[in-house]
Amino acid sequence: MQIQRIIYAALIGNGLIAVSKLAIGIISGSVALLAEAAHSVADTFNQVFLLISLRLSKRPADLEHPFGHGKERFFWAFITAIILFVVGAFFSIFEGAKKIVAGELVEPGHFVSIYVALGLAFVFELVSLGVAFSEVKHLIKEEKKPLFQILKTSKDPTTKTVLAEDTAALLGVVIAAIGTYLMQTTKSSLFDGAASILIGIILLVVAFVLAQQSRGLLLGEAASTEDRQKIRETILSHPQVRDVIDLLTMHLAPDEILVNSHLSFKDGLETGQIEKIVDEIEMNIRRVVPEATHIFIEAETGQISGKNQEQGK
Repeated sequence: MQIQRIIYAALIGNGLIAVSKLAIGIISGSVALLAEAAHSVADTFNQVFLLISLRLSKRPADLEHPFGHGKERFFWAFITAIILFVVGAFFSIFEGAKKIVAGELVEPGHFVSIYVALGLAFVFELVSLGVAFSEVKHLIKEEKKPLFQILKTSKDPTTKTVLAEDTAALLGVVIAAIGTYLMQTTKSSLFDGAASILIGIILLVVAFVLAQQSRGLLLGEAASTEDRQKIRETILSHPQVRDVIDLLTMHLAPDEILVNSHLSFKDGLETGQIEKIVDEIEMNIRRVVPEATHIFIEAETGQISGKNQEQGK
C-alpha cells in the first residue's frame, strides 16, 4: 500500500536520525542538535501512531459505529500534532533558552561529529521526503492540479503530516548547521541556543497547522467545494428532479464521504418510480464522486401520497 510505504520510510529514517542526533548531542552538548533529536523522536512516535491509525480505520462498521472507523485517521493525526508540540517544540525552545542563559560552549573536538550527524540527517530526511512527494506527484498527474492546491484540498492527514514533518526536519537541520557554524566561529553559545529556539518555533507552526486541519475533519468537515458542486449538478441533471432543497456532506474518512440530500421531485411520481430515480441518482453521484460511499436521499414532504420517501445505501 502506497501510504504505508511513505510512513515506513519516514519511520526508519527518523528512527536512525534520532539515535545519531541524540548520542552526539549528549556527548557534544549541542542544544541545536538535541533539539533536532527531540524533533526526530517526536516524528518517530508520530509515524507509529499514523500506522496505528491506518490499522484501526480499517475496522468494519458496527452498531456503535455505523459509518465505520475512518475518522481514526483524523484523531491520530491530531495526536501527532500534539506530540510534535509537546515533545519537539517545547523541548527545543526550553533547551535553547537554557543554553543562552548558561553560555556553555561545545568543545572544539565535537564539531566534526555534529556536522556528520547533521549531514546524515539531511540525507535521510531528503530520502523520506522524496518517498512522500512521490505520492503527491502521482496525485498531481492524476488530478492535474498544482501542488499547493492538492495539499490545500486533500483530506488525507497522513501524507500531509509526513510531508510537513519532513520539510520542517530538513529546515531544522539547516538551521542547526548554521547555528553550530556560527557558534564555532564566534565562540558564542548564543547562536546554538537561538538555533534551538528557532527550530522550536518552526515545530510550533507545523503542529498548529496540522492540529487545525485534523480538528476540522474531526468536527465533521464537508466535502470540498468542487465535490459538492459535482454532486449538486449530478442530482439536478436528472430529468425528474425539480430542485435540491438541501445538500449536506461530511468526510467520514479521507476517501469516504457521507451525502445527505433533500430533493424536490416533479409531480405525479409514484413510490416505485421514486425508488428507481433515487437508485439512478446514487449511481450517478458515485460515478462523478467515487468517495461518496454513504448516500441518503429524501423526497420533499407531501410529494408522495403525503409521506416522506427516503432511500439510503
